[in-house]
Amino acid sequence: ASAFRQASPSPALGAALSPSRNREVLRQSLQETQRRCQSLNSDMVQQATNHEELVEALAAVKDANKRLVEQIRFQSDEVETLTQQRVTDEERFEHSKRRHLADQESCHRSAQRRLAAARDVAGRRHSTARQQLGDRLRHVRTRADIYSQDAMLLHEDQFLIRRDAVSLQSEIEAQMGAGIGQILARCQRAAEARQAKRDTAQEAVRRLEL
Repeated sequence: ASAFRQASPSPALGAALSPSRNREVLRQSLQETQRRCQSLNSDMVQQATNHEELVEALAAVKDANKRLVEQIRFQSDEVETLTQQRVTDEERFEHSKRRHLADQESCHRSAQRRLAAARDVAGRRHSTARQQLGDRLRHVRTRADIYSQDAMLLHEDQFLIRRDAVSLQSEIEAQMGAGIGQILARCQRAAEARQAKRDTAQEAVRRLEL
């Protein structure tokens, strides 16, 4: 249009020009305008094509962004699920750990109680057995002393009996025909004395055993 305005002659100049000249100028201006229109049309078609490509690319980018957003949302949900599972697993682990420690402490206390009870029972049994053995040992020693004393008394009795027998034999040989009744009486008294000693010793043994 600017070229057309530039090509248009002034009124005074147009009066001086011939009609053929005017037509030539107009034809050139029209051709120039058509070329410009075609160039502008080509530019508009190219821009429209570029715009369509941009629209398609923008749609593809929007689709890709939508898929990416969905993928991010899915991964976020998965991460949240995994995080929740991890928290739950950690809580379960802590619960199991506390329960294990409590069970271990309970077993330790129970083992200590059983060990203390076993030591107490063993101590009482040891004391009882020691006391019983001491009582038996004292009883055996007492009976041994009694038996020893009894043996000594028996030994003395045997010695006295032998001495009395020797003396009796001497007296019998010396006094063969006299005092038989006296001799028998002495033997009876000696036997009674020995029996009395035996009875005394046996009574002492019975008292110690009771």
